[in-house]
Amino acid sequence: MNKKNYQLLLDTSFLQPFLGFKTDDIIINTLPKLRRHYLYYSDSSLLGALWKISKIIKKENLEIIIEGIKLI
Repeated sequence: MNKKNYQLLLDTSFLQPFLGFKTDDIIINTLPKLRRHYLYYSDSSLLGALWKISKIIKKENLEIIIEGIKLI
């Protein structure tokens, strides 16, 4: 069966794991299923992620956050 590739707009919750933040298990479990689709995110999602970073940034998390930003 040939599965269709969809274009999906992700919200901030799906970006958080890449930045080293914990998120709901349902989102973590969904991430592998998104590999075959075209993924997009809005400027608003990035702004939300940056807002969260600015609120809780600690020196020990900085490397994880930088690597996550590179991935995004």
